[in-house]
Amino acid sequence: MKRHTTTSSLTSTLARLTRATLLGAACAAASLAVGCDQSTDDSQTEVARQLDDADVTLDDALAAIEDEVDEGMVFEADFEMGVDDGYYTIVAVQGDDEVIYEVDARTGEREEAERRAASRERAARARRHADLRRRIARAVREAREEDQRFRPLRLRLRLAAGDDDRRGERAEERLEVEVDLADRDGRVRQVRRAL
Repeated sequence: MKRHTTTSSLTSTLARLTRATLLGAACAAASLAVGCDQSTDDSQTEVARQLDDADVTLDDALAAIEDEVDEGMVFEADFEMGVDDGYYTIVAVQGDDEVIYEVDARTGEREEAERRAASRERAARARRHADLRRRIARAVREAREEDQRFRPLRLRLRLAAGDDDRRGERAEERLEVEVDLADRDGRVRQVRRAL
């Protein structure tokens, strides 16, 4: 069976990497929050119980809103203690709106809790993020199209070499993608594309 690398699969891969990064950050934050305040043993026990009773993980909660945030960016994801059961709060920016989703930690039920205007900074970051995902997917697709025998194996984002700092260019404008491609005989080649 042939597999083709498409923009949507690359975008999906990048989205999973983003979710994995957020999951790690949220777990670290939760660990710190639980470990910092020893005076609230009852609430810590309740948070632990609710988290233990949760059938839905933070990764599952992020997946539940993935279609909604396709062209946007998730900025925060937290486990919150509820009355009986916990829930996840996910803050994402879509276009010029900041949207807060709540995902039930037991059932996975999702609802949009709030929608408000995003800060200019967050809206601009979300647009750059979506644009960068599209440019990466296009660069990988172009590298693949150069020689159909080679399939993409790995990609890395790198700062472009050179003396760009004196020209005052922003870091996003100096990014390049490095793509490792391999053929069926195990030969590997590397292609770099400016983003």
